[in-house]
Formats: sequence, structure tokens, C-alpha cells
Amino acid sequence: MWQEFEGVRQSCHCLSGAFGATVVSMDTTQLQGLIGMLAVLGLLALVALPAIIGVVHDRRIDRQLREAPARTAARDGAAPERHVRTTSGHGHRAARAA
Repeated sequence: MWQEFEGVRQSCHCLSGAFGATVVSMDTTQLQGLIGMLAVLGLLALVALPAIIGVVHDRRIDRQLREAPARTAARDGAAPERHVRTTSGHGHRAARAA
């Protein structure tokens, strides 16, 4: 009885490639490679995470600073002031030459 089951199991493995189903097994070298790759990706995430959090924090502060005059004007009941830059494109060159 056991030999018949073993024969069926072997025939299933031999035919599995014909039907598109593959038997996936990892040996020790592949498993160590996977663990190493996951460790490197984990370390990369630990290194990059503070930088990403800092960028998000800076953008939030910049947005709050841009919206602050409008909020203050709305609180005081006045129209928000518009600040317009009046420098020309060559202003920094003229300052150096003078």
C-alpha cells in the first residue's frame, strides 16, 4: 500500500510541470540569501525612515508658514496681505559687481 502511494506522489511531481504547477523548495543557500536580502532591506528602511519623516515634517511646517498670514488675517477680519518679490533676475550679479 505504501509503495503505491509513493509511486503516485512521484508521478504527481513528474507531471506537475506539465500542468503549470511547480513544486517550490529552497535549499540552505537560497534560504540564507533570502534572509540576507531581507536583513539588508530592513537596515535600509531603518536608515531611510528618519530622513523620510524629516522631509514630511519640513513640508508640513512650510505649509503652515504659507497659510499663517491668511489665518491671521481671517482671525483679525482683514484681507490677507500679498507679498510680491520685486527683484530682477540679475539682482545678485549687480550686487557683486558694485
